Amino acid sequence: MTCNICFVGPVGPPDDHRYFYKQICNLAARNWKVDFFTRGQPPEIPNVNAIVLSRQTRYISRMTGGLNLLPIILRKRPQALQICSVELLPLAITLATFTRISIFYDCREDMPTSIMEHKIKIPIIFRWVLSNATMLMERLGSQLFAGISVSDQWIESKFKKFGTKNLFYFPNYPRLDDFSSINLEKVPKKYDFCILGSMSERTGVLEFINALVILKNRGWNGKARLIGEPSPDLNSLIKKIVDAEKVDISISGRVPYQNVPAALSECFVGAIPLLDMKKFHRNPATKMFEYAASGLYIVASDLPPQRKFLQDSSFAVLVKPGDSVALANGLEEMLHSRIRSSGDAPRHKYLSEWNADYFYNDMENYYKKGIFK
Repeated sequence: MTCNICFVGPVGPPDDHRYFYKQICNLAARNWKVDFFTRGQPPEIPNVNAIVLSRQTRYISRMTGGLNLLPIILRKRPQALQICSVELLPLAITLATFTRISIFYDCREDMPTSIMEHKIKIPIIFRWVLSNATMLMERLGSQLFAGISVSDQWIESKFKKFGTKNLFYFPNYPRLDDFSSINLEKVPKKYDFCILGSMSERTGVLEFINALVILKNRGWNGKARLIGEPSPDLNSLIKKIVDAEKVDISISGRVPYQNVPAALSECFVGAIPLLDMKKFHRNPATKMFEYAASGLYIVASDLPPQRKFLQDSSFAVLVKPGDSVALANGLEEMLHSRIRSSGDAPRHKYLSEWNADYFYNDMENYYKKGIFK
């Protein structure tokens, strides 16, 4: 039976690794008809109709919780709709309350904690209000929505306590299609170390730079890479340190997701130097799985999510969060280990366990359960 579903994602990138490549593309491949409300044109996929929202529409959406999108959504008359951003919870609750559209919410991180710890430009009293309002809306949505998908088991336990009936655990593992072309023997290595993804002080980028300085002072003369786009302020700090210490590091800027495997395959070791913050105790870093898929050895902050996946691993080492010396020691150790190996150990872990393809049948059943309940 053919189903039709709207994905509403006016905030995130149109080629997002999760809702576009792992959810939309999977459903479209199974002959679902998908309308995708997005901020830009995604790659063309059969059965996917991209509806690019204007900048003004996106701005009003952020100010109204997506309620300005009601007319265009109602004209589409979808069987189901998934919101891809926490900001759209008011839209989702309204549709779930007053229409027969089956509403799905993809919760990819601990949003209330993220608001409190990461939205630091917002006065703390407003952050407290937003955080608690989000928690209340998630609790209400757990009773109203046709289904909620989550990216990690801490969030899963939260929604179980809320009484969510159709709850789907879908971790941020990479797809086999995205990393299947990597040949570990043939790709030349240009960089010893890298960080992929979000670039901020809270994700430990400065600790990483300082660790490179320590290694430089020990005689290391290799190259490192930041695969992502730091903020202008952080970029200035990085440049100041790098220029003063003569560290060879390149900054790629944002890399389209389909180019991430090639970018990672040029590196030996991937770093996850997250600081010791509440949010990072609850969300496994997606880059951990992408590093493994690319055959990289891993140096990660010793926090519960990474510890769960890496503590008994032969291709990773855990280090004290916020400690540049410990990070430098871990990078040095893993570089020597990776140079002596082929990268098969992390790659095997990805192929045998850490890939999204194992979840695809369950994912389709999750959506059908919510629609045909």
